Amino acid sequence: MAVKKYTATKDNTITNAFAEVFDNRLTGTNAGLADVMEVFSIFGQQTSSADGNEKSRALLEFSSASIQTDIDNAVIESGSNFVLRMFSATTPNPPPTNFTLVVAAVSRSWDEGTGPDIANKDYTGVSNWDSASSGVAWTTAGGDFHSSPIFTSSFTTGYENLEVDITSLVNQWLDGTKINNGLAVYLTSSDEATSASYHTKLFYSRTSEYISKRPVIESRFDDSKQDDVSTFYLSSTLAPSSDNLNTLYLYNYAGGQLTTIPDVGTGNIYVSLYSGSSSPAGSKLNLPAGSGVVTAGDTNVTGGYVSAGIYSASFPYASSSITNVFPVWHSGTMEYVTGSSITILTQNAASSRDFANYTITPVNLKSTYTTLEKTRLRLYTRPKDWSPTIYPSGTSTPNSIILENIYYAITRRSDGLKVIQYGTGSGNSGFTRMSYDGEGNYFDLDFSQFESGYKYQISFVVKKDLSFIEQADTFNFRVD
Repeated sequence: MAVKKYTATKDNTITNAFAEVFDNRLTGTNAGLADVMEVFSIFGQQTSSADGNEKSRALLEFSSASIQTDIDNAVIESGSNFVLRMFSATTPNPPPTNFTLVVAAVSRSWDEGTGPDIANKDYTGVSNWDSASSGVAWTTAGGDFHSSPIFTSSFTTGYENLEVDITSLVNQWLDGTKINNGLAVYLTSSDEATSASYHTKLFYSRTSEYISKRPVIESRFDDSKQDDVSTFYLSSTLAPSSDNLNTLYLYNYAGGQLTTIPDVGTGNIYVSLYSGSSSPAGSKLNLPAGSGVVTAGDTNVTGGYVSAGIYSASFPYASSSITNVFPVWHSGTMEYVTGSSITILTQNAASSRDFANYTITPVNLKSTYTTLEKTRLRLYTRPKDWSPTIYPSGTSTPNSIILENIYYAITRRSDGLKVIQYGTGSGNSGFTRMSYDGEGNYFDLDFSQFESGYKYQISFVVKKDLSFIEQADTFNFRVD
């Protein structure tokens, strides 16, 4: 599962708004235990000058240590994208429209506090408009923030959620170039200083009863593995050079666990191809240059470490006279694994477009899961309305086809909340791209990230040519 969520460890709303009787500003109030955070700017309640606008800002903090631990333990990938998500809270009054929020790094340590709201009460010794913590005032009332990096999010209706890629900032926290004092969310300086009101944008806080709508940083990364053992193509002038590369994977298990090969570690590993009908025969085959093949005619493909126990190698293949090969993984002097035979496929042009819609079935999806479970869901896929000829001597169940660009999303049925949204871009933006191997497409799910007591729906989108086509079939499960 290429999405890992990190919930805020503390948050607060700080404000200089006037009390209800307008006799003083609430600069000493704290809302560390409130179930919502508020961002607003109010003009004209006490003065006709925008300099006197009443303002509020949201403060949040997340554990960068937890993120680093997960990187060290290979739970998430180094080089992930990190996206801040905050969810719009329900309010009896309509939110402001057409405004922009700033997300900035806080430059001073602050205490969350236990205030229940921003009403007219003082909670000293914690963060508020004037102070960051006990005896420590902000250098500038309203909070101290770094000037860069700065992120923005625009709102049209005001009901939108906030979603901002803050990768550059999280990387600064992780490499120690910036101390993690959390984030501030507030209106732009022009919106805070205008002769108009933006009252009030509400977000659910980390103590909200709506667990799935608490603020999170999502680690997103494309961990899909495209194992071409069943989709191994002869190089063709019909395809660009990148599409003429085939990638093979080696999975090394010891005691039922993926285990790094001791003599290889995280270094290079090699794979060579042999011809043969039922087993490798003859000498290593010469290969064309490309990716792991440095020089045309080389017989060794240089592969590398992917993660614990997993290695891969990519290379083109150009021998049209040999249509069945065996991959042998080795270190140069020691052979580790001989793979099953690979049938060489050929690229073919067509006079009409290929299928765009498919019948897709997650063959091992259960109706109910617990939050302690993890699973690998495998798909059976065939073109919709496809009627293959089934011969008496053949199998009555055609093999699942492999889709190289299929993505998934998961939605909560009760309210349409996108727990995992489609990630269909390039690089880490393709964070829900599915893997495939000789058995078909698959993806991993960690149910600890789903709120229990709800039903969820899996949907799929397939990239075909330059279009993304959402498939009609959806599949439900419940988390208890």
